[in-house]
Amino acid sequence: MSDGILAAIIAAAATVFASFVQLRTSAGKHFHLPAAAAPSRRKSRFPLYMLLMAVLGASVGGFAFAQWLYEGESAAHAALERDLNARIADLTRTNGELEQVRAATHAELEAEVRRRLGDDGVAVLATVAPCTPPRANAVPAAAASAAPARLTAPARAVKPAAPASGAAAQQPAAGPQTAGAGCAEADAAPLTLCATIPAAAKTTGVDLYVRDADPNAAWTAATAGHEAAQARFAEKSTESPEDSASKQVCEGFVQWSGRARVARMIVHYTL
Repeated sequence: MSDGILAAIIAAAATVFASFVQLRTSAGKHFHLPAAAAPSRRKSRFPLYMLLMAVLGASVGGFAFAQWLYEGESAAHAALERDLNARIADLTRTNGELEQVRAATHAELEAEVRRRLGDDGVAVLATVAPCTPPRANAVPAAAASAAPARLTAPARAVKPAAPASGAAAQQPAAGPQTAGAGCAEADAAPLTLCATIPAAAKTTGVDLYVRDADPNAAWTAATAGHEAAQARFAEKSTESPEDSASKQVCEGFVQWSGRARVARMIVHYTL
């Protein structure tokens, strides 16, 4: 209940209460008159009727005034509510437009970043350990067993040459102990390099490089399927779906060098 309606109700209640007090006083005076004053008692009813009409008029006026205040307050409240709803609608529409602009801008920026990334290429690096030939310790054992056989030859004339023969047999024995010595392409473990690109992308090129594990070493360009410094990439790259939004481009690599090598693949694509 607003302050205006409450004030109107209090004023109307005060008016009605004052009227009832006056009516009670007049009625008390009227009923306490002596019997001789009966004719004048009938004449004095006119003020009583006037009082009753005044009370009724005050009640109706107070109710009408309160209703008028209530309707004014309701109209003002309705106007304020309409204004607030209009402002809320404007803010909602503006917020929706901003969301659409932001979504469109985000999509354009993301597409531009993906296009630039596709032009620059997605790079993948992998370090491969030196190749270790199978059964590397078998050759030193054979060389050690061959040396005494030459020393126990029956011809004494060959005896001075036996240490030299033994040294010659032992010298190549140290070679197979070094990683990569005597290692063939079939002895190396293959490796697969995979780059993730968008599912809708079209691969335009795959650049292949290899170098030693030394960070200061220069990269050497490699051709798929061709040997480059005891290393070889697969003849053809493969594509396989990763999920609904991306796929993988993979390239096989193998190296049989005695040194650690680093393989690099750069995948270029367009959207």
